[in-house]
Amino acid sequence: MSARETVAAIHAQGGLAFAPHPFFRARQQEGQPITMIGLGPAIRALKLDAIETINATPFLATANRHAQAYNKTTTGLPTLGNSDGHIPAAVGKGYTRFPGTTACELRAAIQEGRTVASAHPYTMRELLAYLHFWLRRRPAFVPQRLDRIYDGRDTWAAS
Repeated sequence: MSARETVAAIHAQGGLAFAPHPFFRARQQEGQPITMIGLGPAIRALKLDAIETINATPFLATANRHAQAYNKTTTGLPTLGNSDGHIPAAVGKGYTRFPGTTACELRAAIQEGRTVASAHPYTMRELLAYLHFWLRRRPAFVPQRLDRIYDGRDTWAAS
């Protein structure tokens, strides 16, 4: 389905639609399709309820800043923070602050624009654990800097 059809289907089912990591674009690995493309500026034309401006995956800082700036200057949607935890230490790193404690209160806060995307910093040990996770899996979106120095055989190539 197109993004517009997806948002309409979410709303038809009573859900809230938001753009997760809207300015992240995975790089294409040779012979494989791009695995993830954020909505980017297309979010402006969609009837979204919120936008993720903090994704706590460590290498998404640039995409987060872009989402924050775009939201501030263009869309003005309620902001969400998410952990997107691929390792146990990541759970709870990104979060959404809102008045209340229940799912119903969260929904109302999103609809009323009373949410704030927030994040806790990673320790060096946690960052190394994340690095280990990504290098073991080598998905299409391994950060480019790491991809240049990692040769895929559990050894480091000269950069």
